[in-house]
Amino acid sequence: MIRDYFITLSQLLQQKKLYYFLIPGAVITIGYIYLLWLFGWIGTTNEVTDDLSWWRKMILAIEDSGKWIIQSMYQFIMITLLSPVMAILAERADNHLSGAKFDGGFNRMLTDLLRTILITITAFIVFIIVFLVWNSIAWIVGLQELTPYILFIVNAFFIGFAYTDYALERYKYPVIKSWRYGISNSWTMLGIGALFSALFYIPIIGALAAPFLITLLATSIWYIKETK
Repeated sequence: MIRDYFITLSQLLQQKKLYYFLIPGAVITIGYIYLLWLFGWIGTTNEVTDDLSWWRKMILAIEDSGKWIIQSMYQFIMITLLSPVMAILAERADNHLSGAKFDGGFNRMLTDLLRTILITITAFIVFIIVFLVWNSIAWIVGLQELTPYILFIVNAFFIGFAYTDYALERYKYPVIKSWRYGISNSWTMLGIGALFSALFYIPIIGALAAPFLITLLATSIWYIKETK
């Protein structure tokens, strides 16, 4: 089944006209890279050692948390601002795969944007709550080393769901039904989101390519799961 997903993805990648959808993401990516440069976070890592004072350790933990928040905000901003563009990309991909003719027009684009904003804000609020609660618990019991893994899993689910929701909205799923679909297909959401995050961390090109590739992959997965 997984092999079928990537075969279908490769078919979509052969459609040259789809690559025009990379342009808006390139603009946002340039802004994101500038922000990292502004804070001096490009190519830097914090190493916590036992000889550091508790105050210095706390400062480094806050700085690392800031990096996570900025990176997560970028991911959610990419999902939100690019939602009309990625929704059209998903429609074009669906048109190619299924032969259906989706043509949302301006009203559809506005609806997609409002729906994505609602889902993204909800997901981001939950993510921040989980982030703060876990950080507090981890600090108390000394499990800070697990924090990146916990946040990666939570973040991956929400990202995977957001990209899958393009198909759910296109096929008239109400928001509540979409959340139920996402939860019942949690492993699929995690896989999509984890791949997005893995691509995202590839320097420069990953931030540009991830939304484009994951939109096509999520469309491919939806098409195979629901039609075959």
